[in-house]
Amino acid sequence: MTITYQLDGDGGATHSCTPALGANKQALASRVNNTAITRSVLKLTVDELSISHTTSAGNPGDANWALGDYIGSLEVSGNPPLGGLKIRLRRVNSSCTEQEVLGTSSLLTGTGVKSFTVNIDPSAGATGDLYQMIVLGTNNNEQMDEPLTIVVNDVDSKMEGPWTAAAPDRIPMLTLMGVG
Repeated sequence: MTITYQLDGDGGATHSCTPALGANKQALASRVNNTAITRSVLKLTVDELSISHTTSAGNPGDANWALGDYIGSLEVSGNPPLGGLKIRLRRVNSSCTEQEVLGTSSLLTGTGVKSFTVNIDPSAGATGDLYQMIVLGTNNNEQMDEPLTIVVNDVDSKMEGPWTAAAPDRIPMLTLMGVG
C-alpha cells in the first residue's frame, strides 16, 4: 500500500516545522487549499531551504518505515530561478528535528512536473516521526532574486511513501467499533 499526501497551498495551514525561508505548509490526505506557492529565491543562492511540506501529527504513524519508494513530486510554473531546485525527502521527529535524509534529487530545471523517487530502507524511528519534503532553490542570477512558483492544485503535487498499514487516525471508525 502506498500512502499519498497532497501538498497544501499558500492559503492553507502553516505547519509548525519551520525549516524553510518561504513557506512551511501541511502535507495532507486531502488538499485543503489550491493556491500556488511563490517564493523569491535570493540571487546567487545555492540550495536555499525555500519551501517545505510536512505531514500532520500521527502521520504516517509508523515507527518502522518500510523499504520502498519514497516520492516527492510538484509542478513548477512561471519563471523558475536561473539554476533550478532540488527535492529533499526526510524523516523528522515530532519536534521537527531531522532524523534522517531519505534522499535529495539532482538539480531540476525548467517548468513542469518535477519528481524525485528514492528507494530506501529507512532506519527505525518513533511512531510520532513525520514525513517531510523540502524544496531547495538555487538562483545563479547575479543581478536579482528570482521567483519559484509551485502549483498545488495538481495530482502531481504530492508526497508518497510505502507504508503497509494505515496509521490509527486513518482507520475507519466502523472497523474500530467492530462493525466493519
